[in-house]
Amino acid sequence: MQPKRKSAIPSVLALIIGTVIGSGVFINLPLPENAAGSPMRAVIAWTIGGLIWLPQFFILSKKGAAYPQQGFGYLYLEKAGSPFLGFLYAWTVFLTSDTPSITILAFSTVAAILILNGWPLYHWFNSKNITQK
Repeated sequence: MQPKRKSAIPSVLALIIGTVIGSGVFINLPLPENAAGSPMRAVIAWTIGGLIWLPQFFILSKKGAAYPQQGFGYLYLEKAGSPFLGFLYAWTVFLTSDTPSITILAFSTVAAILILNGWPLYHWFNSKNITQK
């Protein structure tokens, strides 16, 4: 007997928070704050971004439960009758989602190593120098 597959609200919310906020919030926090004008506006912007992503994650969690194999997006489109669309979907996800995520992860790792070694980050990541001309 297989376990019942369902989308739990806490799991979906954790995915949204991880995607919308991610590790970039810990490294680039001054940039969105300066763009928004205040910390509260930045938090509101992240909340709105999370609400926009909510339906997408419910759809993805349902498809993931229906196709528990790796690459369910490709499998879903292939079974819908279009292997070419599955191919395009897989490459689009890789180029627009996976690659930036890996870049942000590497960037955050280097920043954490710099902090742990006692090297200041403000020389490279000073948002005032970036946003002012």
